Amino acid sequence: MKTNQHITQEELEILESYLMDRLKPEEKVDLESRLQVDVLLQEKLAEVKGLIGGMEEAVLREKMKGFQEGFSSNPNNGIRGNQRWIRVLAIAASVIILLGVMLWIHVFSETQGQKVFHAYFEQDPGVPTTMSSTDTYAFDRGMVDFKIGNYTSAITLWQPLINKDSPSDTLNYFMGMAHLGLGESSEAILFLERVESLEDSKFQRDAIWYLALAHIKHGDFSSAKRYLVDAEHHRKEELMEIIDAK
Repeated sequence: MKTNQHITQEELEILESYLMDRLKPEEKVDLESRLQVDVLLQEKLAEVKGLIGGMEEAVLREKMKGFQEGFSSNPNNGIRGNQRWIRVLAIAASVIILLGVMLWIHVFSETQGQKVFHAYFEQDPGVPTTMSSTDTYAFDRGMVDFKIGNYTSAITLWQPLINKDSPSDTLNYFMGMAHLGLGESSEAILFLERVESLEDSKFQRDAIWYLALAHIKHGDFSSAKRYLVDAEHHRKEELMEIIDAK
């Protein structure tokens, strides 16, 4: 099975527990609410489900094979029967180990672009909130979630504001950063590009830097370099050297 998604150790444990129905009720509700709005997380769930299903199918297939062999032999030969089941269990264990290695290769191996991204990505700390105006309450409440790393909740609160006629550069910027915090670089690029095109935006300089990182995460070093040329980040030059060495 090929995978295009990077699944972290934490995501793997949560998704596996969800599929095995081992999550606490509140954890299950939180994950299901994230799955409703997070397409990439849905894909990761499907991938983990497929891998688990593949392991279960392989083990079952080997057990059935041993079961059938047992019936075809002398039913009174208990020693030989036990030996067959030991062999079946050994094969099943080998299959599980093999699939575990395959899972590690597919899930935990990062591309060069992802490694560079994680080495240079630092989340924006956010902006101050007052929570005093009804006009900005949804944005401010989302900013509180953003600051504690609850990016899915922030996106849910901000999405209706984006659908308005004239969403602000601030909203577009932090929507992009929330998606980037979730590892959703494609979605992040869409929002950050809107900010990068605004000459009078105070977030333009930061948007350019994070656009470069988002493209690096995809392995698109050519597009990343195009943005880095205009970036003013203090780590710009060392990142340019890394890209030139690719």
